[in-house]
Amino acid sequence: MVYAGPSNGCLTCKKRRVKCDETRPVCRNCTRRRVPCPGFPDPPGTKFRDETDAVIRHAQRGERKTRPERDDDYAAAESFGTNLGQDESFVSLCFFFHNYVITGRGIQSSRGVFENLLPYYNPNKADSLVSLAVAAVAASMLSIWRLQGPDSAASRQYVGRAITLLRDTLTDPDGCVSDETLIAILLLQYREGIIAHSKMVQVDGSHQNGAYAVVKHRQSKGFRNDASKRLLQAVRSTMVSEAIRHRQPVNMEPAVWDDEEPMPHNPSSDLDRIGVDVANLQALFERYKKAVQTESVLEAIDVRTLAAFKRTANDVDERLEIWATAQSRQWSPIPLLPHEIPESIKRAGVYRNLCDVYPTVQIASVWHTYKSYRLILLKIILSCEQTELSLQPVKQGRDSDHSNTRAPSTAETFQELVDEMCAAVPFHLGSRTEPGFIGEFSRTDNVDFPWPPPEKDPFSNSYKSGNLGGDGNLSPMTSDERKRHAIGMGGWHILGPLSFVLGMASESLELGPLRENARKVGCLLRQDQIPWLAGQLRRALMLHRMKREGPENPGNMERGKYPPEKDASLARDVTGVKKALRYAIGV
Repeated sequence: MVYAGPSNGCLTCKKRRVKCDETRPVCRNCTRRRVPCPGFPDPPGTKFRDETDAVIRHAQRGERKTRPERDDDYAAAESFGTNLGQDESFVSLCFFFHNYVITGRGIQSSRGVFENLLPYYNPNKADSLVSLAVAAVAASMLSIWRLQGPDSAASRQYVGRAITLLRDTLTDPDGCVSDETLIAILLLQYREGIIAHSKMVQVDGSHQNGAYAVVKHRQSKGFRNDASKRLLQAVRSTMVSEAIRHRQPVNMEPAVWDDEEPMPHNPSSDLDRIGVDVANLQALFERYKKAVQTESVLEAIDVRTLAAFKRTANDVDERLEIWATAQSRQWSPIPLLPHEIPESIKRAGVYRNLCDVYPTVQIASVWHTYKSYRLILLKIILSCEQTELSLQPVKQGRDSDHSNTRAPSTAETFQELVDEMCAAVPFHLGSRTEPGFIGEFSRTDNVDFPWPPPEKDPFSNSYKSGNLGGDGNLSPMTSDERKRHAIGMGGWHILGPLSFVLGMASESLELGPLRENARKVGCLLRQDQIPWLAGQLRRALMLHRMKREGPENPGNMERGKYPPEKDASLARDVTGVKKALRYAIGV
């Protein structure tokens, strides 16, 4: 009989020397005899041949040959390292945690999911819901920087497994009230956001709506410890941001907003409370604005309504100013003098030598939200004043003097806030002018970012900065860490403020019937400011490869020479960024 190779039967049948029917997972022979079937042997693997002697002889022959010394042996070794087999999941997780989760984040700047991730992530449980969601986001982030797009095959596999496990978890009452379930949903929504960012399309909000549903089901009293309450605050921040972007009031459901216990305190949560009033006032003003567009003439009751809007906007604006003055020096931006700004950054793009430095990108994002809130309120005040002047062009007495002096003051404050937005661009983008790639994280010496000189620097020394380091706050970063932090997240966090200002500049400043020659908000700014902001928006899109087609001359673009024929393209870019940012925290 011809030998057909080793038997594939179970070990029990081989020991009894009987033919096994090889039924899996247990054979029928063992079932019939009521004995445990030990299973089937693994298929034979590769058989390796001992080539030790041949390798030794080959190495000895190589030693006899003279080889010129080279200074780039280390570089050559690095080039070989890229071909070695690596655990892609491990690589993506290291990249993600090193550059996005740990560096530059702290509880005192907590606004999103990353600052709250570490208490719930267990690397030893790779198949847990949180681990799968983290792996999906990490694979997407690494794929973006490898220029392979965010929706990689590895990321999709993790998402599929995470969603399957999430569905099973939500069928369990305990799973519905678990912090791990909520943070996994927020991570999956973040992945949808970065995909929409890269493609500049409308972000899918299925996961975000799921997070809202989970929070409503749990109710605010279901969040007991500080880590759990911070997750609730992150969801609230998203609700406020979404309401402001859509110019709708915040849905203040008691199940979400009524707190039975004290909540963790940080400046971001305080700002969110004021943001609720900003969103509600903006929604009410937009509703009134649409109502008066159908009226041919504004009546006396409208004058009283405008005065009420102005009074309320001023009150909320004063609360925002109090919030800003209450922040410590370690949390506040530091303006640099012109000679303190590196020349490479000036060449890349600086508006009128204005440059502010923040402790981290996350803290800068909080300040951008504060300034955006104030711009919304000032626009309401200016619109009311502009309409009052058109209703009563000639007015005698003190009221006339007050109106004539108040409007320039509000306009000047508006201009100052936009200047501060411009001053933040160098901090976010540095001297970068070429599309980003993963090598930037290991070659930070090739890029400059502004930073104050040692005598003005309250951020780098934990002994000098009482609020930095310890107690869950930020720890001082090295120069390399700061640069990697800005490379990874700087452009992402400036896109929202830039698109917000550019979108507001194109809005009408007047109330009442629509007119073609109505004044725009942009007329309050300097003539060169809108083109400069537009150029920096394009630059940020280019750095993060969110837009394939770029301007013909990036240098002119960055210096503010934005061609007028690009206005339609600019409007599409602003709209695309806003669609992608729908569920992001900010404006």
